[in-house]
Amino acid sequence: MLSSFAQLAMRLLCAVVLTQFIGSDGIFWGEVSAWLFADVILFAVYWKQMKN
Repeated sequence: MLSSFAQLAMRLLCAVVLTQFIGSDGIFWGEVSAWLFADVILFAVYWKQMKN
């Protein structure tokens, strides 16, 4: 659930911020960055669970 919220937040942030600087391409980069940000969270949780 946390990674899904992170994806949503990153997409919104990129849609608002990146579109100001690079136009509609900011939406496409927002999609990529949202997946990467969520993957970082999921990997951190996975790593923590595997250490235990």
